Amino acid sequence: MHFVKFVLCCFATITSAGRFHKRQNADGSVSFELYAYGDGIGGLPVMSDGSQVFIGSLDGLNRTAGAVVTFTICQDGIWYGFPNSTSTAGNTTPIWSNLTLSIPSPSSGSDAVHLDKPSSTTVDRISDGFGFYGTVAYHLASGGAFESLWAAGELGSGRDLTAIQWNKTDSKTGTVPIILKSTPPSSGVP
Repeated sequence: MHFVKFVLCCFATITSAGRFHKRQNADGSVSFELYAYGDGIGGLPVMSDGSQVFIGSLDGLNRTAGAVVTFTICQDGIWYGFPNSTSTAGNTTPIWSNLTLSIPSPSSGSDAVHLDKPSSTTVDRISDGFGFYGTVAYHLASGGAFESLWAAGELGSGRDLTAIQWNKTDSKTGTVPIILKSTPPSSGVP
């Protein structure tokens, strides 16, 4: 846990001068995609099936629901996710939209990162307090600490898709810390 926080501080310091990659929409809102970076993970786009959040290949997602997620920022650090209609798993546009990014609360038995309906009021999920330090996505905890406890399973050996998790690193199960950034990989999206 301390190692992850240390790495985040070092990485965030280096990237704080980095440019936040965003688009200004016609209504004045800001939209962006997130990309995962970590050991063996070089800028994979964040995707969803309208419920759980993943990184990897779109081919591994449900053909009618899977898409790269475009986020917009709203008040209180709430991030709304929409399917990027140009980056879908199939030939149809997913029907999910306007879902809030959420992480498990400290008392939750889950470690999965989700997209939830905005009206969802489950006590074991947190859907506010998200922001950027430079280009690095973080969560502002209730105690005021910046947290970037994103993790993912290893890819490869036939695995082309893995769920994004929160506060879970376990070398026995192959879960590794990742950093989510608004910066796409320099060589384009894989």
